[in-house]
Amino acid sequence: MKIIPTQNISAVTAGSEDTNYPDDNVLDLHPKKVWKANSTYTSTLTLTVAGPNNGIAVFNTNAISINVTVTDPNYFGWDATDIAWSSGDIVWAAEDAAVIDELYRLDGDSGSAWIEWPAAIITVECELTLTCESSATLYAGTVIGGQIYEFTCPQIGVTEGLVNYSIVRELQNGATYVKNRDSVRAFSFTFIEDRALAPAQTTSDFYRYMYDVAKVIGFNPAAWYLTEMDDTWWIVFARFQDMPIGTHSLPNDAYINTNIIEVL
Repeated sequence: MKIIPTQNISAVTAGSEDTNYPDDNVLDLHPKKVWKANSTYTSTLTLTVAGPNNGIAVFNTNAISINVTVTDPNYFGWDATDIAWSSGDIVWAAEDAAVIDELYRLDGDSGSAWIEWPAAIITVECELTLTCESSATLYAGTVIGGQIYEFTCPQIGVTEGLVNYSIVRELQNGATYVKNRDSVRAFSFTFIEDRALAPAQTTSDFYRYMYDVAKVIGFNPAAWYLTEMDDTWWIVFARFQDMPIGTHSLPNDAYINTNIIEVL
């Protein structure tokens, strides 16, 4: 299981935008508030991601593919083509060092993508080239980028259900009034983490989850990838329904019960 608990994206620039759906919308923590390209099916989002960082998650997009290029904008490399020691013509050339350049294809209708690169402590520039069906106009909701925290996967028996926000009222004549509103997914699961320190660890995984993640974000939403399976339906933008509870039933390990609910 992987979590990006906090937003490290400090700036975003779109290659194309509808003025009614600006690119800053991808930094909003409500995925239904989308950025839209200006009547085109492909465009770029250039994101500045502060360190530490090693991944981003994209939510509520109609893209079917995303090409990702992550670079260090402060990289300098030697251009040795014009080095002549007799004349002293040594030329510095500023170049972008590509950390990754990969194509991701989104499967199904989940509208979510999870992208990772080698961990960096510096600010990186992440360019997403998103493409949807040619008959549609491209859009994307929340994009979260930053440090990925990894934990063990939930044990078998994850529950997934729907919470519906419709307004249902019984009228005086006994009829039922329904104001239809959206439904969201809710997950309940248990996983096990160590309380003892592994080599080179300063905090055990149990306390990393409880204090570095849960206590820090509280009921604010985070990006979750609930399984190691290659299935984008397990990528969820969600918040805790209630704070997680640990059970110390083993000498060096603890069971953690977690309930999360999707954010609109």
